Amino acid sequence: ETHATIGFGVPNNGNPSFNGCLVMSVFLPMQCLWSLFCDAFLIGTLYARLSRGQTRATSIIFSDKACISTVDGIPYFMFQACDSRKHSLLEANVRCYCFLQEMAPDGTACFLQHRAMRLSHPDDEINGNLLLNTPTLVVHRIDKWSPLIAAAGIGDHGPGNEAFRFPQLIRRPYEEDVPGTPVSTAQLRTAFKTKWFEVIVLLEGTEPSTSSTVQARHSYTQDDVVYERGFMPSLRIASDGVVEVDLDRLNRLTGHFEPCTVPSHA
Repeated sequence: ETHATIGFGVPNNGNPSFNGCLVMSVFLPMQCLWSLFCDAFLIGTLYARLSRGQTRATSIIFSDKACISTVDGIPYFMFQACDSRKHSLLEANVRCYCFLQEMAPDGTACFLQHRAMRLSHPDDEINGNLLLNTPTLVVHRIDKWSPLIAAAGIGDHGPGNEAFRFPQLIRRPYEEDVPGTPVSTAQLRTAFKTKWFEVIVLLEGTEPSTSSTVQARHSYTQDDVVYERGFMPSLRIASDGVVEVDLDRLNRLTGHFEPCTVPSHA
């Protein structure tokens, strides 16, 4: 406040030019500019502190466990994510990467690599956008293009099942001329008793109040995976017709996974 105050009066009988003192004529504007710089720095620091995306990312909740379950004969890797705040992130999207150990072609060295994972839901071909107001199931199909097959050491087990080799393009099943035989959940369960992998989940979105980019991260290892299980529904319709979300059920598992079906009407 004192920095920007010039109305205290001037010496020498109120001479506003300080009796022609050049030093005061230069020092007074410089002092005002310095005070404006200090105010801008303090306000900017406070705003940046309040709008930090790291703090907002703590409101994104991931399920403690991931599931590998069979649907129509195909194993899928699944987990849940949800935003605990009322106003969720804008344009939220999710990406998954698998860290695994790969052997050199000559078998003399082992390398730690990461590979991208294609998502079936939300479809990564349409940016993998999520609606985080309710718990959303994120699903990855475990086929021969999945890095989980390479992590398990399963591959080349029949015609059409040649394992993915980096840097080949990761394809969809409908892009294959020769359909392969899917692996079983039992094979994956046995392989991951001795094999290591870690799935890194990156969930990004925009905070509506500050327009800052928020990134939440989570990971699942082979110890965090359960087999042939599913997640309990977290939504219910109350007596007054309002849809309620029970976040306490986000980590509750069922005995087996049951895909949703649309009831038929006569």
